[in-house]
Amino acid sequence: MAAGEGSSGETDSQSDTDGDPDTNGDSDTDGDSDASDAAADSEEDFPASGDPTAGWDLSVGENVADDLDAESEPAGSDDESADGSADSADEGVDDTEEDGGDDTDAEPDAVVVGDDADELWPDEGADAADDPDAVAAATGTDGGAPATGDAAPGGAAAETAAPDPLVDADDGMLSDGPESDEEMPLADHIEEMVRRLAVVLGIGGIVTLLLYPGADLVNSAFGLDLVSSTEVIDFLWNTHIPGAPEMVDRRPRVYGPLELLLTELKVAALGGLVIGLPAFVYETYLFMRPGLYPKERRYYLAAVPTSLVLAFVGIAFAHFIVLPAIFAYFTSYTTGTAVVAFGLKETFNLILILMGYNAIIFQIPLFVMLAIMMNLVTRVWLEDRRLLFWGTFLGLAFLVSPDPTGMAPIIVGATMIALFEGTLFALRWTARGSLIPTAEGLAARRPQAAVLAALVGYLFSPLPVPTGYYGRLPSAAVETLAANGLAVYTPLLIAGALVGVFELVSLLLRRYGRSRRLLRVRLALDSARRPVWLVAVVVGYLGSPDPAVLRWAAELNLPPAVAGGIAVGLVLGYEGLRLLLASREDRAA
Repeated sequence: MAAGEGSSGETDSQSDTDGDPDTNGDSDTDGDSDASDAAADSEEDFPASGDPTAGWDLSVGENVADDLDAESEPAGSDDESADGSADSADEGVDDTEEDGGDDTDAEPDAVVVGDDADELWPDEGADAADDPDAVAAATGTDGGAPATGDAAPGGAAAETAAPDPLVDADDGMLSDGPESDEEMPLADHIEEMVRRLAVVLGIGGIVTLLLYPGADLVNSAFGLDLVSSTEVIDFLWNTHIPGAPEMVDRRPRVYGPLELLLTELKVAALGGLVIGLPAFVYETYLFMRPGLYPKERRYYLAAVPTSLVLAFVGIAFAHFIVLPAIFAYFTSYTTGTAVVAFGLKETFNLILILMGYNAIIFQIPLFVMLAIMMNLVTRVWLEDRRLLFWGTFLGLAFLVSPDPTGMAPIIVGATMIALFEGTLFALRWTARGSLIPTAEGLAARRPQAAVLAALVGYLFSPLPVPTGYYGRLPSAAVETLAANGLAVYTPLLIAGALVGVFELVSLLLRRYGRSRRLLRVRLALDSARRPVWLVAVVVGYLGSPDPAVLRWAAELNLPPAVAGGIAVGLVLGYEGLRLLLASREDRAA
């Protein structure tokens, strides 16, 4: 074993017969000893075998010179193989025992680690412990964390301590839970889960009974005019069945004595489902509350009213978009081949299932956001497994939908995929794990906000607005869409085609663009993705058969001062929101 060359003094160690080094307490600090004297003393103490390590306990730090860099080896060293043999150890001793006061640039030739290091050089270990600079020089670190650990017998020197790979791999998800987190038996968890699900079902059932027959009973008892299930049935029937208000043949047909009663109960159950969704979110929050951090609890509580809003949005989406397309398709499919007669039970099964299903699937953005905010998953993880989610969505759509033609499952599955991909796209758009804006992000988007405010002011002003180009579209395409009841989807088809062409070009450039010029084109397309998508949406809307916004703007014609005031108010509101978020972030910091 070699003594450290970079130390201020040299410890004169001699080997005892029992294998323990005999270390003198005085250090050679006057610099009068030379390399030849040190070598002579060492040769006199070597055993007859010529092995300088004979009698030493090499269970700790065997061949520790393997971990040293080539530049730290003293000149003239013949230790090239670093195989831990006795010859290499002999060469290390002969080449490193020099005058400790002269060589200030040399590095220690070996660092002995383990529990036996203090027994080998007790004085040097004590000095190093008192001197932080010496600790940093010996360990190769800043002294904040040890660079070596306990070495196993016959093992190599330990490397610099690294962070826990499990924590790095899961982004902290394997850390200890909050203080309120407690371990419970599995039976207790199941019991609590069943109890909370019973609360959700109880809330939904109470709301259902309040709507039917509760509303009818209250109306008859107190003379009130509350909305009853029968009125809801009439409204939905006249809205979604083509020609129902005018044609006697389109009135509902009842083929059983309990069909009307059960249908009224199903309509009331839809209201119970809508109210039960936020109750379900809240009960799951209470179930997981002990294991949530304070920030995660805030996220979950904010999801309760959001769930109710998304449920109403899903029902509205089914009412205004899905159901009209479905019944227009059904009617056009059977017209001319049979007399269309709609049964009450089957028709409302389709209506209520699609409405309830859309209320549920519109919770997808909420649960994706919650999972990302709580570090359960990441956006990249979801994107890498998007095909699995797509297959699951399509399977659920075909499993639950009562439409045997496949039209309703396709629309529902496409809606689920669009919600999933839209949430991921919004997260990618913000370049963050949350859609909640920040003051810095709002400040960076001032130009876009100003352009949008100016556009709103223009629409409110008496200036002329475009009327659309639906009448200039190819007649074959327009007639085909109108014949299948899909004319309302013309803007979506146009915008989707424009975005699809853009994304296809971008994909081809990513796959096959190898030249410098194509790389520049690809980067330009990537930077223009957001404006192109926005322009595609606007162009698609101008192709609508009835651009209601443009028609409404043309009829509004506010005075220029009022329209300009609206635009300025939007800009000021945007800046006020930015200042509010900045103050909240400062208080939080």
